[in-house]
Amino acid sequence: MEFSLGKQFIVIILLIFGNGIFSLLEMAIVSCHQSRLEALADEGSKSAAIVLKLRENPNKMFSMVQFGITLVSLLTGVYGGTEMAGPLSKYVAKIPGLENYAYTISLTGIVAFITYLTIILGEIVPKRIAIDKPEKIACLLARPMLYFSVLCTPVVWILSWSTAVVTKIMGVNKPEVLPVTEDEIKLLLEQGVELGAFEKEEPELVDRVFRLADMDVGDIMTNRTQVDWIDVEDPEETMMQELVAFNHNTLPVGRGSLDDFIGMISVSEIFQKYYAAVRKEKDVSLTAIVEESVHKPIYIPESMDIMKVVHVFREHSVHEVAVLDEYGNFSGILTLHDILEELVGIMPAGEEEKKEEANRIIQRGPNEWLMEGLLTIEEFKDFFDIEEDLPEEDEDLYKTLGGLMTYGVGRIPRETDTYEWENFTFEVMDMDNLRVDKILVTRKEIPDSDEKAEKGNEK
Repeated sequence: MEFSLGKQFIVIILLIFGNGIFSLLEMAIVSCHQSRLEALADEGSKSAAIVLKLRENPNKMFSMVQFGITLVSLLTGVYGGTEMAGPLSKYVAKIPGLENYAYTISLTGIVAFITYLTIILGEIVPKRIAIDKPEKIACLLARPMLYFSVLCTPVVWILSWSTAVVTKIMGVNKPEVLPVTEDEIKLLLEQGVELGAFEKEEPELVDRVFRLADMDVGDIMTNRTQVDWIDVEDPEETMMQELVAFNHNTLPVGRGSLDDFIGMISVSEIFQKYYAAVRKEKDVSLTAIVEESVHKPIYIPESMDIMKVVHVFREHSVHEVAVLDEYGNFSGILTLHDILEELVGIMPAGEEEKKEEANRIIQRGPNEWLMEGLLTIEEFKDFFDIEEDLPEEDEDLYKTLGGLMTYGVGRIPRETDTYEWENFTFEVMDMDNLRVDKILVTRKEIPDSDEKAEKGNEK
């Protein structure tokens, strides 16, 4: 009798193990990534190709798996209840006072024990394993499950057809493929960094790409007020000094001002023509050389998306473009260098550029900074790690700190004008004609909840 009971116990364990195999397959196929399976299939994995085929028809796959789980569960319940309760009750009946309840106690105990083993070994543990290594498990079980589906084809077909009819009656259509959001990609990258799958710099680079895709030309171009340019109406001595002093190979050219923008020049080309003429002892007119060397640049509007600008650079094989405002006036310059800096951060600069960059933000005190009015809102938010939007920022009413001041005071700012937002105070320190040149930014420290509570208790 002991041998018989032990043999029956082994049969129950095998049935529960079979239940676990089906649960393992179900969770593995659901959890595995389509792209990884396709990559494995491209490498020649026949098992991955089978899994992809199973995923193409979810009704058939789930019908097969559910049929297997249900069949095993029924066999486990019937066999465990009827076959093991009788032999076990004989042992329970030997306990004084339990003779009349021996079968009921045995049946209840066996059902509880089998249920426990089924939940642990037949459901939770297999699914946990499948979640950890879904592609590996799915490929391992793919071929046996394909054979099983062939054997159970009539039953699986009936179940699949019934499921399709019922879901159609209930108005449940084929599930739409939901688009992957930026936040989901960022979360996956952060998890990948924690697991060591990605370098810590990779999520930051991807985040910069997303931010760049949301920007337009006006957000990152060099504004005309900061552009170095050549005025053909200047004396030739002044023009030569500027050509030497400006650390750029390509410069805009205007007549009197950039309101009369006439094009771009290559500084190296100007010098080649100039010194070639000098060697031939000709009368050299630098102004004439500059004017004849002017070429029309590629024009783009301020409102163009940055990603579209990248295509413009690639299509025309240029490294800089001229930016026009909505009225067709010259607004600034955008270069490939500007876009690259948005992706990888500030690039190494020369000593003069480093000094200029350092002068854009100067710390005056523990919570005071003197900032340029042309500092972009993105640069300001990055400096203070601000994630929330500034007032009306989403309406694109301003792009710079000076623009924020104009919005805040509701007119052209004047020196000593102030504007407050959250825990920041902005004060105009210097004006360049009608343009805000310098702003003093003061940040007030916000006491945390514990400090506030302590102050409240003191009162």
